[in-house]
Amino acid sequence: MSSACLLSLQSDRTRTRSLSAATNWRHTRAPSNLIYLSLSEFKNKKKTRKSKNFTKQEKEKQYQKIENLFKKDKRDIRKRKQSKNDELLKELKNS
Repeated sequence: MSSACLLSLQSDRTRTRSLSAATNWRHTRAPSNLIYLSLSEFKNKKKTRKSKNFTKQEKEKQYQKIENLFKKDKRDIRKRKQSKNDELLKELKNS
C-alpha cells in the first residue's frame, strides 16, 4: 500500500515538472509581483545576454576619454579658483 502511494506521488511530481517545462508562458502566483519563467525562456534569455569583449585599442580610447574629462574638470576648477582670487584682490585694492 505504501509503495503504491509512493509511486503515485512520484508520478505526480514528474508530471508537474514536465508540464511546467513544456509550457512556454509566464505565470504570476506569488503575492509579490514575481514573474516565473519557464526553463526554455530562461535559457533563451541567457543566450541573448552577451557581454561585449573590447579590444585593447577600444579600451585605451575609453580610458583616454575619461582622462580628458578629468583634465577638463581640473582646468575648470583652477579657473574658478583663479577668478575668485582675482575678485578678492580687486576688492582689496578698491577698499
